[in-house]
Formats: sequence, C-alpha cells, structure tokens
Amino acid sequence: MAEDVFIAITSEALHAKSKVYMGRAMVRKAAGDLDEYQLWASLALELLGKAALSRQHPSLAVDPLHAPSLFVAAGVNITTDVKTITAKTLFERLTHLVPRFDKLVQKFCMDIAERRNSELHSADLPFKTMRLDAWEAHYWHACDTILRHMKSSLEDWIGAADAAAPRQLLDERRQP
Repeated sequence: MAEDVFIAITSEALHAKSKVYMGRAMVRKAAGDLDEYQLWASLALELLGKAALSRQHPSLAVDPLHAPSLFVAAGVNITTDVKTITAKTLFERLTHLVPRFDKLVQKFCMDIAERRNSELHSADLPFKTMRLDAWEAHYWHACDTILRHMKSSLEDWIGAADAAAPRQLLDERRQP
C-alpha cells in the first residue's frame, strides 16, 4: 500500500476519529443523555468498522462507484473528496473479514445504523425510546469483536476506567 494514502481513509485516522466519537458518547452517557450517547456510539461504531476494513486495505472502505476515492485508496491523491461505503456495505464486508462478526452482530449493527439514519434524516426520535439494556451489551460485543480483530481492546479504545462497565456487560453476556 502506498505511504501517501489520503489521511481520511487510513486505518489509524479512522480509528482515532472513532475514539473521539466514543469519548463524546461516554460524556453524554455520564450526563444521563442516553439518546445522544447512542447517537455518538453509533457513529463511533461505523468509523471503527471502516478502520478495520482500511487496515486490510483502504479500497475496502471507499465507495467503489466513486473513481476518485479508489485512486486515493490506491495512493494516488487526486482529491480530498473521498466517499466511503454505506453502513450496509460496511457491515456486510466485516462478515467476510472478521471471523466473529457473524450475521447476528451484522444485524445489530444495521439496526443501530438505521436508527442513526432515522435520527439524522427525519423527525423521528428512535434513540429516545431505546432502553439501554436493549442495546448496550450488543453494542460492546460488536465493538469488542472488531477491536480484537484489529489486535486492540476496549481498554485501548476507550481507556481502562471507561472499559470496566462494558467488560462487565460482556462477561455477564457470556455466562449461561
């Protein structure tokens, strides 16, 4: 892979931005703003997934119908207007790349992406009615699955202190 791939689609840049968004999510959770927590978390998840794809190769994260983006992914920086894939494409591709990213994880990720789209593109308030216990353990499982594939962890992504509660949810989820 060329060293000069536009920064916006490198795995490192996408991972770093996902960390920023997850930080915003954790601040909103601490403030009791659970709908905004879910919004920022959904954005962080999508960026984390794109970071995993880009880690394999940046071309996996760009829109294949946008030729300038493919050039950038190949290391030919002809534009800064890089288009990335949709959430649907992202989560489908992750099922091929990440062994533990199965159809159940994919479905959860699509559900949260659809709620995000509804939140951003309509007058609907899908996060307002979503109970924390209905999505959070699934969310952390999806993130943990992607992070493990990237040879990382929740602790690396959000810090040890913030990772304690998600780790507990994951441990409880694994128990019969």
